[in-house]
Amino acid sequence: MPAASYWRTGVVLALTWAVPALAVFAVLASRNATLEFTPAEQTASTAGLALFGICASAYAFTGGMICARTPNVRIGGLLLGLGWAVVLPLAVMAQAALDLPGSAWAPWLLEAVSTPAFPLLVLLLLLFPDGHLLSRRWRPVVWLTVAIVAVSMPVSGSEPPISDPNGVESVAN
Repeated sequence: MPAASYWRTGVVLALTWAVPALAVFAVLASRNATLEFTPAEQTASTAGLALFGICASAYAFTGGMICARTPNVRIGGLLLGLGWAVVLPLAVMAQAALDLPGSAWAPWLLEAVSTPAFPLLVLLLLLFPDGHLLSRRWRPVVWLTVAIVAVSMPVSGSEPPISDPNGVESVAN
C-alpha cells in the first residue's frame, strides 16, 4: 500500500472514532442540563441524547468503514458527514451545559451546525446504494438540496446572540 493510502485511512479512522467519543462526552456533560436557549426551557433527556449519539456513531462507523475499504464510493463520505452533522449539535449542547468559554454563542452555533443534517440525509437516500443517481432526472433535486444548504447555513448564522461577545467595547473604554 502506498503511503498516501495509509495516511488517508488513518485520517478516516480518526474522524470515525472521534464521533462516538464526542457523543459520549456530550451525553455525559448534558445529562439533566437545562438548555436556556430552547424554546420551552426544556430539560435535555439523557436517553434522547444517547439515542442521537448512537445514531451518529452508527453513521460514522459505517461511513468510515466504507471510506477505508473503498475510497471511491461516495456513500462512505456522506455517512461520515452525516455522523458529524448529528454529533456536532450534541457537542454544542454539552458546551452550553458545562458553561465552557464561548457558551454565550451556543444558541447561534447550535442553529448553524444543525442545518446540514437533513440535506445530507436526502443526498444519502438519492445516491444509495452505489453513489450514483437513478437517472439524470434526479439532478435538479440534488442541486436544490445543495442550494438549500448553501443558503441556509449563512442565513442561520447571520445573527450572533450577543452584540459584544469578547468585551471589546469595555476594554476600549
